[in-house]
Amino acid sequence: MPTVAVTVGKKQRNVVSAPLLATMLRAHDPAEIWLEKVSTRPGEVPWVPLRSVVVLASSRAWPLLLASLSTVTPAVWKKATGCPADKGGARARAMQLFPTAADQFKRVKDDGRAEAALIGVYAVTRNQK
Repeated sequence: MPTVAVTVGKKQRNVVSAPLLATMLRAHDPAEIWLEKVSTRPGEVPWVPLRSVVVLASSRAWPLLLASLSTVTPAVWKKATGCPADKGGARARAMQLFPTAADQFKRVKDDGRAEAALIGVYAVTRNQK
Protein backbone atom coordinates (compact mmCIF):
# COMPACT_ATOMS: atom_id res chain seq x y z
CA MET A 1 0.00 0.00 0.00
CA PRO A 2 1.35 3.43 -0.81
CA THR A 3 1.81 5.48 2.34
CA VAL A 4 2.77 9.01 3.27
CA ALA A 5 4.28 10.29 6.49
CA VAL A 6 1.93 12.40 8.59
CA THR A 7 2.74 14.17 11.84
CA VAL A 8 0.22 13.43 14.57
CA GLY A 9 1.05 15.39 17.71
CA LYS A 10 4.79 14.91 18.04
CA LYS A 11 4.86 11.54 16.31
CA GLN A 12 5.41 10.71 12.68
CA ARG A 13 3.02 8.05 11.33
CA ASN A 14 2.61 6.42 7.96
CA VAL A 15 -0.93 6.41 6.61
CA VAL A 16 -2.39 5.09 3.37
CA SER A 17 -2.13 7.69 0.63
CA ALA A 18 -5.53 7.69 -1.04
CA PRO A 19 -4.38 9.72 -4.08
CA LEU A 20 -1.40 7.40 -4.67
CA LEU A 21 -3.62 4.32 -4.26
CA ALA A 22 -6.12 5.74 -6.75
CA THR A 23 -3.27 6.41 -9.22
CA MET A 24 -1.98 2.83 -8.82
CA LEU A 25 -5.43 1.37 -9.35
CA ARG A 26 -6.06 3.46 -12.45
CA ALA A 27 -2.65 2.57 -13.89
CA HIS A 28 -3.13 -1.17 -13.47
CA ASP A 29 -6.90 -1.33 -14.02
CA PRO A 30 -7.37 -4.53 -11.98
CA ALA A 31 -10.31 -6.80 -12.73
CA GLU A 32 -10.36 -7.83 -9.08
CA ILE A 33 -9.02 -6.60 -5.78
CA TRP A 34 -8.73 -9.10 -2.95
CA LEU A 35 -8.54 -8.10 0.70
CA GLU A 36 -8.22 -10.26 3.75
CA LYS A 37 -11.45 -10.17 5.73
CA VAL A 38 -10.21 -9.72 9.27
CA SER A 39 -12.15 -9.48 12.46
CA THR A 40 -11.29 -8.59 16.02
CA ARG A 41 -12.04 -10.37 19.23
CA PRO A 42 -13.90 -8.48 21.96
CA GLY A 43 -11.53 -5.93 23.48
CA GLU A 44 -9.02 -6.02 20.62
CA VAL A 45 -8.13 -2.95 18.61
CA PRO A 46 -8.60 -3.33 14.83
CA TRP A 47 -5.33 -3.54 12.87
CA VAL A 48 -6.22 -0.60 10.62
CA PRO A 49 -5.89 2.78 12.35
CA LEU A 50 -9.15 4.71 12.21
CA ARG A 51 -7.49 7.71 10.56
CA SER A 52 -6.35 5.48 7.66
CA VAL A 53 -9.90 4.25 7.15
CA VAL A 54 -11.23 7.82 7.16
CA VAL A 55 -8.57 8.99 4.69
CA LEU A 56 -9.22 6.03 2.41
CA ALA A 57 -13.01 6.28 2.65
CA SER A 58 -12.97 9.95 1.72
CA SER A 59 -10.77 9.41 -1.31
CA ARG A 60 -11.46 9.00 -4.98
CA ALA A 61 -9.98 5.49 -4.72
CA TRP A 62 -13.07 4.24 -2.90
CA PRO A 63 -15.31 3.70 -5.98
CA LEU A 64 -12.48 1.80 -7.67
CA LEU A 65 -12.07 -0.42 -4.64
CA LEU A 66 -15.78 -1.13 -4.29
CA ALA A 67 -16.24 -1.91 -7.97
CA SER A 68 -13.87 -4.86 -7.92
CA LEU A 69 -13.55 -5.84 -4.25
CA SER A 70 -13.51 -9.44 -3.05
CA THR A 71 -12.67 -10.63 0.45
CA VAL A 72 -11.40 -13.90 1.88
CA THR A 73 -10.90 -14.96 5.48
CA PRO A 74 -7.44 -15.98 6.70
CA ALA A 75 -8.62 -19.53 7.41
CA VAL A 76 -9.82 -19.97 3.81
CA TRP A 77 -6.79 -18.60 1.96
CA LYS A 78 -4.31 -20.26 4.31
CA LYS A 79 -5.93 -23.68 3.85
CA ALA A 80 -6.13 -23.26 0.08
CA THR A 81 -2.47 -22.23 -0.23
CA GLY A 82 -1.07 -24.72 2.29
CA CYS A 83 0.09 -21.92 4.55
CA PRO A 84 0.74 -22.55 8.26
CA ALA A 85 -1.13 -20.30 10.69
CA ASP A 86 1.90 -18.34 11.91
CA LYS A 87 3.43 -15.32 10.21
CA GLY A 88 6.77 -17.09 9.70
CA GLY A 89 4.90 -19.87 7.95
CA ALA A 90 3.44 -17.38 5.48
CA ARG A 91 6.92 -16.12 4.66
CA ALA A 92 8.26 -19.65 4.23
CA ARG A 93 5.34 -20.68 2.01
CA ALA A 94 5.71 -17.56 -0.14
CA MET A 95 9.42 -18.34 -0.57
CA GLN A 96 8.50 -21.86 -1.71
CA LEU A 97 5.93 -20.64 -4.22
CA PHE A 98 8.02 -17.70 -5.46
CA PRO A 99 11.65 -18.87 -5.25
CA THR A 100 12.95 -16.18 -7.60
CA ALA A 101 11.43 -13.53 -5.33
CA ALA A 102 12.37 -15.19 -2.02
CA ASP A 103 14.42 -12.15 -0.99
CA GLN A 104 11.14 -10.17 -0.86
CA PHE A 105 9.96 -12.36 2.05
CA LYS A 106 13.17 -12.95 4.02
CA ARG A 107 12.74 -10.35 6.79
CA VAL A 108 10.34 -10.82 9.70
CA LYS A 109 8.61 -7.57 8.75
CA ASP A 110 7.90 -8.99 5.27
CA ASP A 111 5.06 -11.13 6.66
CA GLY A 112 2.41 -8.77 5.28
CA ARG A 113 3.96 -8.91 1.81
CA ALA A 114 4.07 -12.71 2.01
CA GLU A 115 0.44 -12.90 3.06
CA ALA A 116 -0.58 -10.56 0.24
CA ALA A 117 1.25 -12.77 -2.27
CA LEU A 118 -0.50 -15.85 -0.90
CA ILE A 119 -3.90 -14.16 -1.10
CA GLY A 120 -3.03 -13.49 -4.74
CA VAL A 121 -2.24 -17.18 -5.22
CA TYR A 122 -5.59 -18.02 -3.65
CA ALA A 123 -7.42 -15.61 -5.97
CA VAL A 124 -5.75 -16.95 -9.11
CA THR A 125 -6.26 -20.62 -8.25
CA ARG A 126 -9.84 -19.97 -7.15
CA ASN A 127 -10.63 -18.40 -10.51
CA GLN A 128 -9.12 -21.37 -12.37
CA LYS A 129 -11.57 -23.86 -10.85
